Amino acid sequence: MKKIRIDRDDDGVPSTAIREIALLKGIKHPNIVELKEVIYSREELWLVFEYMEFDLKKYMRSRGNLPLPKDKAMSFLFQILHSLIHLHQHRIFHRDLKP
Repeated sequence: MKKIRIDRDDDGVPSTAIREIALLKGIKHPNIVELKEVIYSREELWLVFEYMEFDLKKYMRSRGNLPLPKDKAMSFLFQILHSLIHLHQHRIFHRDLKP
């Protein structure tokens, strides 16, 4: 889940959040987390994503300083690049890529 605070002094929901929601609702790809629901209240906006038991960042932390085996690293890279290609084909450029 992602929480976005709504500043009452502004004009409501930030335009960046509206743009993100619109983009996420239109993207379907096995390597991109799916937006399931948007919950709106006067003070905050919640984006509810599909449940992911483990993400790449958590996996990397669990390994400590151990390097990834070459086949694992190539598999992860292939999945990331596949999703980026899909985004680029839909004229979306991701500026904040995280594991």
